[in-house]
Amino acid sequence: MSTPVVVAVDGTRDGRRALHFGVDLAASYDAPLRLVHVREDNLVLTAGTPLFPESVLDEIGARVLHEALGDARRMGWHGDEPETVMARAPRVPAIVSHSTDALCVVLGRRSSPLQHLVGSTTNGVAAHSSVPVVCVPASWDPEVRFHLVGVGIDCTEESAALVEEAAVWAHQVQARVVVMHAWRPFAQYDAAISARTFEARWEAETRPFVDKVVAPVRDRHPDVTIDVELRVERPVVALHELSMVSDLLVVGRHGHRARLTPRLGTTARTVIRSSECPALVMAASPRRPE
Repeated sequence: MSTPVVVAVDGTRDGRRALHFGVDLAASYDAPLRLVHVREDNLVLTAGTPLFPESVLDEIGARVLHEALGDARRMGWHGDEPETVMARAPRVPAIVSHSTDALCVVLGRRSSPLQHLVGSTTNGVAAHSSVPVVCVPASWDPEVRFHLVGVGIDCTEESAALVEEAAVWAHQVQARVVVMHAWRPFAQYDAAISARTFEARWEAETRPFVDKVVAPVRDRHPDVTIDVELRVERPVVALHELSMVSDLLVVGRHGHRARLTPRLGTTARTVIRSSECPALVMAASPRRPE
């Protein structure tokens, strides 16, 4: 396969974690690796003089990429020499522009809570990328495998693409798929849904739609076991619990369809922030390279 796996590297533990996931993923797909580092912008002083010579920033960026190449080999990469790209800030557009031809782009989720105050590169890339984006959390352990790919869907037409994506990944990593659809009304209606009769009725009305979405994917991937779980629960709660026993969690970015600027929906943002396993976020109709 000539379509690369793109990994955003920055010399931090988060970047090295993303690299480890990317190395394993590229090997499973027999795909090349592309390492992208976005060099920091120079700080201009009040007198209009840059704080650092441009050559110093270029040297630091080159060092980050050189160390990432060594890390990739130590992590088990045995393919061709990875392509390296030193891009210029701003970070989100740079990463997006260098991954338009990729199988996916992999980023390490920042472990610091300060990311929520200063913005998130993972959120920005996931909102704007035309290819799937994988966000790897600090809790990811490459030695732990559940052989399960989870996928969260809603009752929209875009759900079929998410299940297809999950099945493709499950085939590559020899895992099964759990399709999760969860729903629960707002708190003031909790008393009305406490009876089992409500849950049974909701499942009876919902399952035909989910089965209709899943059936064609099962036909296209007969080697992948695809199970369906319906839960009367807040979607973010159900997906977080699914992430605790999954190797990958697939969700759509959705967001408000009336917006001209791409945005992440509430569920996708929460999954990126809290998933215990790597989370794959994809557009409703992603452009998958050949």
